[in-house]
Amino acid sequence: MGMVVPILSAVSSVVGAISQSGAQAAAGQAQANAAYYNAQVAQNNAIAAQQAAYADKLQQDRKNRAQIESVRSKYLNSGVELEGTPGMVLLEETTQAALESDKILHRGKVQAANYTNEANMARYQGDVALSASQTQSSSTLLGGIFSGVSGVGRSIYAGR
Repeated sequence: MGMVVPILSAVSSVVGAISQSGAQAAAGQAQANAAYYNAQVAQNNAIAAQQAAYADKLQQDRKNRAQIESVRSKYLNSGVELEGTPGMVLLEETTQAALESDKILHRGKVQAANYTNEANMARYQGDVALSASQTQSSSTLLGGIFSGVSGVGRSIYAGR
């Protein structure tokens, strides 16, 4: 009967460590899953930002073409030749319009890059949470096993 209590205590320590280790692993997995979900949302936002910017650019291009054609039509209707200063004005107007379209696309790319960075950070946080919980879980499990084994060893040694 003298060895039963230490052995039961050791088994209890190991079982408790297994239970706690499993809970730690599950908590880490839940944190990682949340971070991975946030990463996917951010990645979807990046794609949406690029698509929206492209659509806005196309709309701006249509608007630009209409404005350029309007200027050209007014020049031609008034009898102005599209050479020299009027041609330069029209060229400047065209260049400025193209710049506006490019700025829209650039803003979309910057926004998409920000979302992509956010997604990468969330994935990293998920990986860290998973790794930390696995380390903590293993440490808890090993600690419980060593505690149980050393308890039995002390009892055996003290029983001599």
